[in-house]
Parts: sequence; structure tokens; C-alpha cells
Amino acid sequence: MATIKFLRGALYHLSVSRRPAIHTGVSQPAFQTKCTLGPSFYSAQIHTCPQRYSGIGRGKALPSKLEKSSLVLSKTLFEEASLEEVNKESFKQVVKKFTEFDKRRRGHIQFIETALRYMKYFKVEKDIDAYNALLDIFPKGKYVPENVIQSIYNHYPEQQICAIKVLQLMEDNTVLPNNETKDILISVFGKRAHPVKKYQRLMYWFPKFRNINPFPLPKELPTDPVKLSEIGLKRIAEYEAKLKVFYLNGSNAESENAEFITNVQSAEQQELLSEHPPVRPLYVEGAFHLWLRSTKLTYFVLRGDPFALGDDETLNEDVQQTHAEGPIFAMCMTNNSCQETLQSWIKHLQEDNPHLARIPVIFNLFNLGETTETVGSLPTETHLLGES
Repeated sequence: MATIKFLRGALYHLSVSRRPAIHTGVSQPAFQTKCTLGPSFYSAQIHTCPQRYSGIGRGKALPSKLEKSSLVLSKTLFEEASLEEVNKESFKQVVKKFTEFDKRRRGHIQFIETALRYMKYFKVEKDIDAYNALLDIFPKGKYVPENVIQSIYNHYPEQQICAIKVLQLMEDNTVLPNNETKDILISVFGKRAHPVKKYQRLMYWFPKFRNINPFPLPKELPTDPVKLSEIGLKRIAEYEAKLKVFYLNGSNAESENAEFITNVQSAEQQELLSEHPPVRPLYVEGAFHLWLRSTKLTYFVLRGDPFALGDDETLNEDVQQTHAEGPIFAMCMTNNSCQETLQSWIKHLQEDNPHLARIPVIFNLFNLGETTETVGSLPTETHLLGES
């Protein structure tokens, strides 16, 4: 009996000494356990994770020491690699260092989430091997459900959400998974896990939408700004429109940082411009934005004055809506979006459109970057290019 009383008292004092002094304003304890020995029992409040429940009153859980050390280690590895060459090989070396640092892969969730933020910096956001290397960090077999209950519920939710983030970034960057991705996910989470279902949805929808665009872009966009402008103008102009490239200030196609103007105009637009009355001015407006995947281009338009259709009640609503903004006579892209460059564009247009020299041109240049209002506009003026 003396031994039982001694053990009972020791357990009681041990439980009380481990109780954290947390003043959160919560009347009931987070957890309560009962240590029963003999005919009577003692009850004590035991918080199994002080770090997790230390923020109950503030509504926010503090990260544990392991999470802090994992985040610091992940950022340190990538910052050290960024000081050297930034490429695919250096990214793989960082992943290899982490896997060799701890065989138990502690802190792998923090490392993978940090790596996802550095993928674009290392230029591997389009590489399927880089995504497979991140998924291969997960320990194999540990997160596979062992019974029906675990399969029904979200088994190891944080790890599954982390894997879904990797697959979601693949979807955002239009990277199609392969068989290696499937094998890694099954070996880590099993066949009925949420990441495997996400993989199946990607494999179902990606092939269906791969060739659905009738005007597809090249798989790798060119870096030459002249070729980029040609691709952009072809997407917004008519199929039979002709492209012309004008080089300014004595430069040519082989010059470095050459100033150019890429012009597009169809035969129908030339005919409409030749019939335009000289008393109505033309407007050069822009810059408007065009996105080719993640590349932003700017273009300018030469349009006519909107037709005065409000007084004519005989025209239907479709015709009025068609000419509400005026006809478009030409479009251009340039790497120097200033008024002097656009004046050179108008002069080059006069070679194929002699009638343009007798029409006044108004430059209305604005910035559509952040607002629809005119921001930092150049002074609007009427310039009759045909006169000396």
C-alpha cells in the first residue's frame, strides 16, 4: 500500500509540475486526463502541446521549434544557391542537400512550400523533373491509409494539402504530369488519396484542352521583340493583313537594341483609309496591352472619328454598335513608345496610303497600366503631316 500511495502522489505532482501557466481566459481546460490508481483518483490538467495551445486566447497558434528551424534551413539553402548559378542543376542540388541532411525528412512540408516560391527564380516552373523531385521528398509508405476509416477521412491532411499545392502549380504553369508523378504519389499517399485524384483530373482534362485553341502560340515564345510583336499583331489583326517592320535611326535587323516599328494593315483597311474624308481627323491611341502568356506587349491603333449615327434613325442598332468607336485603319507595336516614334510610323504609312498626308492626325496617348483614366498623357495636338 505504501508503494501505491507513493506512486500515486508522484504521478500527481508530476502532472501538476508539467502543467503550463497559460492565462487565456478560457474557463475549461483544453485537455483533462484522469490518473486512476486504487480506489481513488486524481485529476490534473495536462496540455500535450504548449506551443500549439499557447495562442488560444489570441486565436493564433505559434510555430514550433521544428517548424522555425525548418523554415530557416529551407531559406538558407535557397539563398546560398542563389548566390551561384541560378538554373535547374542548382535547384536539384538544393533538394539533394535537404534529403541528405536528415533521413527522416523532418520539416519537408516547410521545405517544399519554400521551394515552390523559388521555382520561378530558378527558371524550373516549366520542368516536370523539378516537380517530381519535390514530390519525391515525401517519406514513402508513411502516409498510406491502413484501413477503411483512414481512407474515408483526410489521412495526414497537411501532407496531402502540400502535395496538392505542387500539382496546382503544375496546372497553373501548364505542365502535364507523367507516369513518374503517378508512381511517386501512389507510393507516398496510396491510390485513393486526394493528391492522386488531383493527378487523375489533370490527366483527364489537360489532353482535351491541349489543342482546343484554333490560334495556338508556340511552345517556347521567342525572345526577339520583333518576332514577339509579329506574333501579337497577327493575333489581333485579320488573317490576310500584311506585316511590315520599319527600323529607325539607321538601325537594321542585326543591330543591337535597334528601334523598330511593326505595322499591320489589310487591303480592306487601305481602301477605307483612301475613302476617308479629309475634314475628319484621325486618332493615334494607345498604349493598349496584349498578353502572350506571361509576356506583356503594347500596341497602338490608328482609328477614325466615330460616325455621327445618332441623328440617323434609319440605321439599325447593330450598325451603330459596330461603328461606335470608329473604324481601325492600322495597328503597330514598337519598343519605344513615344510620340516621335509614332509620328515616324505615320510617315511610313504614307508610303502605302498617299491620302493620309491630307488628313489631320491627333495623338491621344495614355497609360492603361493601373487605371482606365488618362494617366501621364502627352499633350494632345493636331498635326497635319502633309504640310511643310
